Amino acid sequence: MNISKYRTGRKAVGEVANILGNNVSVYLYPEAYEDVSMGDFLLITGRKTSFVSVVVKNLHRVRRERSFSLMGMDYEDIKEIYPDIDRLYIYAVEAAIIGTVDLSGKLSIGLGGAPRIHDMVFKMDEEDILEVFRYRDISFDLLKYLEGYVDDDVWVREFFRRNREVLRSLGDGGDILEKLMDTLVWLGVPPATFGKIVSIFIDEVSGGG
Repeated sequence: MNISKYRTGRKAVGEVANILGNNVSVYLYPEAYEDVSMGDFLLITGRKTSFVSVVVKNLHRVRRERSFSLMGMDYEDIKEIYPDIDRLYIYAVEAAIIGTVDLSGKLSIGLGGAPRIHDMVFKMDEEDILEVFRYRDISFDLLKYLEGYVDDDVWVREFFRRNREVLRSLGDGGDILEKLMDTLVWLGVPPATFGKIVSIFIDEVSGGG
């Protein structure tokens, strides 16, 4: 994986603000807020190790001030009166780390080390997301580090929807579904959750959406 292309030619979407175990809180730049959502892949570029992560929560905006006043106006109208209003809010997401990339560009699915506060965060290219799904041929090994979210129907649907085109480009839908089911069996997902995940995958990836 070519990390240098992010550092030299891309605009970051935010920075690491908090480290929460294997998860990180990413404060987004206001202009990137609408471009990053639950299910997206984010790359955290570290000095020696970079980290692949997946957004698991869209966090509420939190005002830097202690008070909040209802304006009774459209947001764009408010911006005309207060051009810097975006700077008064914290735009944040929580992302779970699922892999690392070393200085040579080698990807490993799993945990190792931790990012630093203020490390730059980028939205990942499709070709690099493909590399994550092609780890060990075609696999869903990353779900081993997202186990706490696979029973959340909303997160599962958004994950498949946001990465639909990448998943479709992996090859035959039946083969991809089989790989997914193998991982779910390995995780010991309860039958009801297993069925819902498979159904959502078929709706969002194998279907005509």
